[in-house]
Amino acid sequence: MLDIERKSIEPMARALDGGNVQAMQQFTRASSWQDAVIIRTHQREVGTTLGRKDGVIIADGCDFPKQGDNSVGVAHQHCGALGETANCRKSLAI
Repeated sequence: MLDIERKSIEPMARALDGGNVQAMQQFTRASSWQDAVIIRTHQREVGTTLGRKDGVIIADGCDFPKQGDNSVGVAHQHCGALGETANCRKSLAI
């Protein structure tokens, strides 16, 4: 609900007077979440923002070459950007 650009833990904690990044990380990790409620809320918000009875979302599986294998999602797989099998990372563009 904060009026900040990035909504990850660190920027949110730093936006609050006395915000504690470590405490917020521990709270998030240790808390039990009701996924069904969160998913329904997310779906409702997406429907409100993008919803039209005749609407569609076009998702394009993008990939790009990466050196090494320490980044998340990097694997030896088909890389469309290169047109061959290589180390690359898959991402999703909507």
